[in-house]
Amino acid sequence: MFLVSISAHALDREKVQAKYLKSLSSNVIWPPSSVQAKSASFDLCILGENNFKDYLEKVYTTKSKIQRKPVRVIYINKAEESMGCHVLFISLSEDTNLEAILDFVSDKPIMTVSAIRGFIERNGLFQYYMQGTKVKIKGNSIIFTGHLLKINPALSNVIKFY
Repeated sequence: MFLVSISAHALDREKVQAKYLKSLSSNVIWPPSSVQAKSASFDLCILGENNFKDYLEKVYTTKSKIQRKPVRVIYINKAEESMGCHVLFISLSEDTNLEAILDFVSDKPIMTVSAIRGFIERNGLFQYYMQGTKVKIKGNSIIFTGHLLKINPALSNVIKFY
C-alpha cells in the first residue's frame, strides 16, 4: 500500500509537470530570426529517460497548438539533437551530463526545463520543485536577462525568479 501511494504521487507530479510545460511554452517568445520561430511545428524535446509516460501525448494531442503551431513531442538522446527544439526538458537521468548539455544550448534560443536539483543554479532556465505536495516552478532571472528568449511578464506573478 505504501509503495502504491508513492507511485501515484509521482504519477500526479508528472501530470502536473506536463501541463506546466504547455503553460510555460505558451508564454515565451522566440527571436523572429531563429529556426524555432520559422519552423512549422512547435518542438518539445525530452532528453534522457521519459518520466512523463504517455502524459505528454495526452496533453499535446494532434489538435494541440502552441503559438499557433502543432506540437511535436520528440525524444532525444544527446544535446546535439536539440538544435530545432523550442523546449528542452532535461530528465533526472541526465544530472551527471547537465553542465555539458547546458553549455551546448547556452547560446541557442532553447527553453531549458528540468526537475534536477540545483538546475537554475547550474544555469538552466526553469526548474520544477516540490513544496509540500505541490509542484512549483522557479526561474533563473540572471540567465533570462541575457538570454535570446523573452518571457511574458505575467509569468513573474506565477514563477519565482532567482
